[in-house]
Amino acid sequence: MEKKDTVPNYKNDANKFIANETEIMIESPIREVYEWVVYKPLEIQLNGTKKIPGVIATKTINSIHLGDIGHRRIVCLADGNTATEEHTFIEKQDDYESQRYFSYRVSNYTLKIAQNIEYALGEWWFTPIADKTSVRWRYSFKLSNQRLLGKSGFIGRALFKIIFIKASYNEFMAETLKQLKIDLEKSRNGNSHIASI
Repeated sequence: MEKKDTVPNYKNDANKFIANETEIMIESPIREVYEWVVYKPLEIQLNGTKKIPGVIATKTINSIHLGDIGHRRIVCLADGNTATEEHTFIEKQDDYESQRYFSYRVSNYTLKIAQNIEYALGEWWFTPIADKTSVRWRYSFKLSNQRLLGKSGFIGRALFKIIFIKASYNEFMAETLKQLKIDLEKSRNGNSHIASI
């Protein structure tokens, strides 16, 4: 039987988040961008950096389908570590044209540099601009009260921002969005080696 961890109250935790955000303009319509981000395998999207390993596989751990609220999967990293992802908000639209927001929760990190994290909330915003799409991606981290940085309040959060976000995760997010732009624009031009959904 699947072990269910407690889903936190994000609103109550909002003032404790340490957030990082990046954005990019992609020359593809919102339908294609949203569909790619939500449904393309993570091993295609998250290649990793020198400091943050990429994804090599995912394993679904409940009966809820990918793209539905509550879908849960184990994310397997190239260095053997894992994390658990759960989709927390997906507004279903048949044509994807009205999609503007997607969010998920990541917890149970085994990665050493992420041991201070209780969970993270990933959020994507999609804004159509003519036939292009402005993409904004935010990661908000809640530190564990059982770990040193989480016990240290404001000082712990400031240190986490320096040693994890600025030193490693900001680059990971920026590189991921750059690759997203490359893959989508190549796909739109018919030059991508990646099969369409």
